[in-house]
Amino acid sequence: MGSNDKELSALRSNIKEKGEFSYYYAHKNNSQDLKDAKIFEGPGIVTGGQPILLHKDDEKEPVSDKPRSVQIKKYSWSDCGESIEIYISLQDLAELISSKSPVEIAGKPNLEVTNNTISLEVLSENTNFLFKIANLSNPIDSELSRVKVSAKRITIICFKEDSELKWNSLCRPML
Repeated sequence: MGSNDKELSALRSNIKEKGEFSYYYAHKNNSQDLKDAKIFEGPGIVTGGQPILLHKDDEKEPVSDKPRSVQIKKYSWSDCGESIEIYISLQDLAELISSKSPVEIAGKPNLEVTNNTISLEVLSENTNFLFKIANLSNPIDSELSRVKVSAKRITIICFKEDSELKWNSLCRPML
């Protein structure tokens, strides 16, 4: 090998020595001159260059003034003799909307009760919280049911139709 080969890279030196049988033969073209280059263009072929805008929405989606609705799924309950009580933590409501501070309730929660369903709607500044149980294990007195709001939780108080009956579960099993 001559002194000129030392100036070439190992790749170029290997191509020069072995020609078309070189392992690196595919890398042979060193030309930066694109006048003889084949340029393929057309739909579906990426050739580089500036990005092309495919679609533009002129109208922005309107921001809704209507509060979003969120289902309450985390609660606890207890059999208190003549009544059952369902407890919903305000901190749990805050976690539903990823808020670090407790939820501020706007007005009194709306409670609707039949003898086997409980439905509660709690309004806050920008969220409607919805709670519903549709298959109570035993009947309740819808006339005496009420909701109570304290600093840390919402309590739904429902009086049993049969106050002697002990409730082992809040809901009937789904079949």
